[in-house]
Amino acid sequence: MLIGSLPDLRETPSGKDLIHIGRMEGKIEGEIEGEIKGKIERLLLVLNSRFGQLDPKLKERIEQISAIEQADRLLLRALEIASIDELTF
Repeated sequence: MLIGSLPDLRETPSGKDLIHIGRMEGKIEGEIEGEIKGKIERLLLVLNSRFGQLDPKLKERIEQISAIEQADRLLLRALEIASIDELTF
């Protein structure tokens, strides 16, 4: 049985380390999400510029991209294709 109160874990060295790690991971995740969002915005801009208003289902599918590599590949592909029908995921 414990006697007395436990220390606030946020004030212990281990607790501070865990908080720091969590913040760093959150920052990295936020940066990645921001990068993906920026690439998706550029992809949509290129597609709208080249092919006009996109089908809402296609736009929604593009907005759900969650991998930087896929967004990069589609953005490069969008510059090469002659028709929106050539865009493959």
